[in-house]
Amino acid sequence: MASESLDHEHWYTEDDEAMKTRPGLVRRDGTYIIRRRYPLHVREAISKVEFKVSLGTKDPQEARCRYDREIVNFHREVAAATVRGRDVATTSVKVPIPESRLRALAIEWLRPRWRAEQLKLWKPLEQFETELDDPVYVMHKAVEELKGSAPEIHAGYAWIAQQLLIVTGFSDADTDSIEILGSFMRRGEIDVLQACLRHYDGDTSHSLRDTLFVSLNDFSDDRTLQPASSQSSRLLASSGSPITVNQAIERFLSDPQRSLLSANNAAGYATGFKVLKDVAGANTPLRGVTLAHAQAVQELLSRMPANAKKSYPNCTAQEAAQQAAKRGDSPMQAKTASNVLARLAAFFRWAVDQELVDKPRFNGLTALQPRKSKAESRQPFSSSDLGRLFSDDLYRHRFNKIDSQKAGKYWVPLLALYHGARQNELCQLEASDIVEIDGIHAIRITVEGLHGRTKRLKTASAERTIPVHPVIIELGFLDYCESVRAAGQVMLFEDLTVSVDGSYSKNFSKWFGRYCSDQGLSDSRLNFHSFRHGFVDACRSAQIPLAIYGRIGGWSGAKSASELYGGTETLLPDMAREIKKIRFPSVEKILPILQVVNDPSDIREAGNQATEVSA
Repeated sequence: MASESLDHEHWYTEDDEAMKTRPGLVRRDGTYIIRRRYPLHVREAISKVEFKVSLGTKDPQEARCRYDREIVNFHREVAAATVRGRDVATTSVKVPIPESRLRALAIEWLRPRWRAEQLKLWKPLEQFETELDDPVYVMHKAVEELKGSAPEIHAGYAWIAQQLLIVTGFSDADTDSIEILGSFMRRGEIDVLQACLRHYDGDTSHSLRDTLFVSLNDFSDDRTLQPASSQSSRLLASSGSPITVNQAIERFLSDPQRSLLSANNAAGYATGFKVLKDVAGANTPLRGVTLAHAQAVQELLSRMPANAKKSYPNCTAQEAAQQAAKRGDSPMQAKTASNVLARLAAFFRWAVDQELVDKPRFNGLTALQPRKSKAESRQPFSSSDLGRLFSDDLYRHRFNKIDSQKAGKYWVPLLALYHGARQNELCQLEASDIVEIDGIHAIRITVEGLHGRTKRLKTASAERTIPVHPVIIELGFLDYCESVRAAGQVMLFEDLTVSVDGSYSKNFSKWFGRYCSDQGLSDSRLNFHSFRHGFVDACRSAQIPLAIYGRIGGWSGAKSASELYGGTETLLPDMAREIKKIRFPSVEKILPILQVVNDPSDIREAGNQATEVSA
């Protein structure tokens, strides 16, 4: 929807839709608190990184109500700091931008948004359960908010307008120009939403009515058929100022496709961008970055320590490398350095697509430091390791005998063991992700969540549907899922809290690390990802075809092989037949399993029997 721009990454720092999922609402020692990161420009203005308030309650219902009251103060601080920051930034140089140019910028900014909305309008509306899920109702509320006088809405559009002016070469625009462009952009959002609402009322003419944007109704105009990158490049060229490294990075991070970056991916980009700016210069024209600069970045990464930002927060990349050498700190791992170089290569490929540079940089560059040997790399859990992991009392009882605040800690490791799924894929599951397809109970791992919430997946191939393992069904997983749905919960594991960066797995990962230590597993090569390695070993041992277990685990290399057999749901019966071959005797002799299902057609029957016995 057009209103999604209100959750722009420079405005709301979390990835979740702000007022729907209540980002930053977390639990500490049973008590709910709010933790929200301030946007970068606010941190500089108030010298604080985080908004943190205790809600003084352990009741989730009460916490949600208090959250809605307290979060207003967060938005007030952001809005006030934004206005103050603009006033300070414009006291030295104030350059008015012609209104004709501001109008042109607003039109070009709205063009791809309006075209994308038109394409979506012809898709049938999904079924919704409550009024709050009705997209038409949501659009009506968005129009009301946009027409209102809330300071955070006004300041938010001013901030977005300022960023657009910066990336198009008008970084010295005066306050009035920023305000005018922000109001134009706001008008465009309202016009698009109202056109969408008219479509659902039966008017399919799909025409904008604001006089500023009526030119977008003429789709015979060749410009509407050109990619947004070409339009933006013309704007940059017309400004007469070549885009700098810093401006290109800002524009890259503002690209809507970056909104789904995981915390680890975002951190990898941040490291690479810091080193690139230190080596080439933040204000150097992007076209001036050469292969020599790329090789200098490659060399510097071979000497930089791991977690340089935490260990040497006030140092440049070069200074951090020098200090690390003096202290004897080890450089970052080869894999980490290679990942940083790969992200920089991706950044320059994007710049080529955007016509900001003529040819890519960093392609083919890998880490200079030696890679770890196989013996030093991450390892799967051995049978004895698994015996230790699941020997805790937590896993010796059926799910209905376990504290509801430990449900995620109970199910997530078991699901990872038998399905090879990634940690965050499991932690962010919603109750609606557990489905039945042609009699086979399955888990849908997807980026689409309820209420428009977008989940994080590592790759496109990670989106898949996989059968639930018979052992997991035997343990009562389907009954657990039904109880969650009956309680009206959205998330499958309500006990798992969201970290400050919006990740469901980060806090869980910390718990799992402590749990492994408590169980006597101190080998640094073992962590949650070891389940995934063990799953591969189990599949190979059971002689399961790569095309099958590759799709179960969501490996990108297996996608092309699986296409020989059909789509994910076409493969589901084959996956259900093969997944039952994966067995872990050292674990199953500990778990409260009533029986083991050998025939996939008996999956539902086993679940019913388990329910009867547990009752």
